[in-house]
Amino acid sequence: ACAAGARRAANPHPHPHPHPHPHPHPHPHPNPNPNPNSKGARLAALRVPEAAAAVGRSGKDLVGVVNCAGLGYTGPAEYFPIDLYKACWDINFLGYVRVVQAMLPHLKAAAAKPGARRGRIVCIGTGGGRFSPSPPMISAYMASKWSVEAYVHTLRFELQLQKLPIDACMLNPGVIKPTQLAGVGLGLAEKMWAACVPAAKAEYGALLTKLIAHQASEPGTHVSAVSEQMLEIIQLRYEAGSASGLDVLQQRQQLRNHL
Repeated sequence: ACAAGARRAANPHPHPHPHPHPHPHPHPHPNPNPNPNSKGARLAALRVPEAAAAVGRSGKDLVGVVNCAGLGYTGPAEYFPIDLYKACWDINFLGYVRVVQAMLPHLKAAAAKPGARRGRIVCIGTGGGRFSPSPPMISAYMASKWSVEAYVHTLRFELQLQKLPIDACMLNPGVIKPTQLAGVGLGLAEKMWAACVPAAKAEYGALLTKLIAHQASEPGTHVSAVSEQMLEIIQLRYEAGSASGLDVLQQRQQLRNHL
C-alpha cells in the first residue's frame, strides 16, 4: 500500500506576503486560489480508508507497507507561498501518516499470528535523510521529508516499547534517473512563480535555473535500484548467528561487486 493518490495539494488558503520589508512591486497574492489540486487531496484522503477496507476484505495478511508518494515544489524560502508549503506537507508527510494509521491495525493482526513474520513499514525519504545538507530552493520538500524522518523514528520507538513485532524504517534515495520528476518539476516551478509576487522570480529566477541545470548534469542512479531496495527491505527476515540478515545483505553486496 502507498499513499494512494497523494500527489495532490492541500486545501487552498490566501497567501499574504510574509516578507517584513517593502518590495519594488508590492502586490497581493496574484491568484486567490493558486492550488488547483485541492480536490485531488480530498480524494486521496478518502482513498486511503478505502484501501485499508480492501485489505480487510481480501482475507490475506498484510506484512508490509511502502509509503512512496511525493510532491517536489521548488522555490525561494523568502517568497514561497504558504499554501504550497501546505501542499507539500499534506502529501509528503500527512499522506504517509494517513497510510500508516490506516494500515497498522492490519499489520498488527498479521504479526500477532503464531509463526508470523515481522511486519514492516517503509517510508521513502530523500538523499542522506535528516543529516543531509539541505539544498537551496527546496525548503518545502526538505522540511516535509525531514518531518517523515522524525515521525518514523518516533513510530519505531513506540512500536518497540509496545513490544510489537513491526519495524519502521526510512529508505532515502539520492539522485534517481530516469523519472518524471524533471518534467513535472518544471511545471510545478511555473505554478510556484505564478503564485509568488513578481519580485520573487526577478530575484531568484537565475538561481533556480542554475540549480535545475546542475541537477540535470548529475549522473544519478537508475530508478530500478530503489524498487529493488524496497523489495529487499520488505523481504528481509531477522536471524541470529553468522547467517544473520545483515550478513546476508553484506554478502549480496559483495557478490554484486564481483559480478
